[in-house]
Amino acid sequence: MACANCGSTILFGGKKSGNRKYCNEKCFEADEIGRMSDAIPDGEVDRFSAEIRQADCPQCGKDSGLEIFKSYFIYSIVLLTSWKEKPQLSCRSCARKRQLKDFFASFFLGWWGIPFGILITPIILVANVIAMIINPLNKKPSKKLKEYARLLIAQDILSRQGK
Repeated sequence: MACANCGSTILFGGKKSGNRKYCNEKCFEADEIGRMSDAIPDGEVDRFSAEIRQADCPQCGKDSGLEIFKSYFIYSIVLLTSWKEKPQLSCRSCARKRQLKDFFASFFLGWWGIPFGILITPIILVANVIAMIINPLNKKPSKKLKEYARLLIAQDILSRQGK
């Protein structure tokens, strides 16, 4: 099982709180927002995620529907290869620009590592193409957007409590 705060693997021990498990006391204390977010009703999260969806894009300011879009990036230098998923709250147009930028950056920077650069770069490139094709705005708010809304609500509650 992975720590709810840092993501490290927990083999033995740890601290449990509700359905979350932490590797140590420090991670438990650092994830106060996460624990608070578990107590927020789904109806409130649905309402707030719908409000977020109707807001102006934080990147360009357009009113064209927000969602959490993913792009993927990889770079390699000889024996070092690093890849990551990059979520972004934005409109579809800004997301597509980011996805194209990450596609071309990965295309030029991803191949130069042995062996993972050569193996993972095609996967990252295909993932970016798929991310550009999929339009999550046709559906209800995504799970990622709801998680984001849940964390914003929890953060607001904690800030009002003075924590």
